[in-house]
Parts: sequence; structure tokens; C-alpha cells
Amino acid sequence: MLNDLCLLSYLLLFIAWLCLMVCMLGCCYFSIQLMAILLLCTL
Repeated sequence: MLNDLCLLSYLLLFIAWLCLMVCMLGCCYFSIQLMAILLLCTL
């Protein structure tokens, strides 16, 4: 039986997969920017 957390995880996984599929629309650029910001925050 799937609980809400499992459902949310699958939804996020699906969104991430869609993100890869539409990379040319700027998703990858956003992801790279987000990772850079997170990296700066940890320094």
C-alpha cells in the first residue's frame, strides 16, 4: 500500500524525468543554477 510520502516521491521522480526530457527548455540551466546556489550556501 502506497502512503502519501511514497506517492510524493514517485511524483517528484516523474517531474525530474520530465525535466530531463525538456532540457532544451531551460530546465537543466535552472537545475545547474540551483545546485550552484546550494553549493554557495554550504560554503
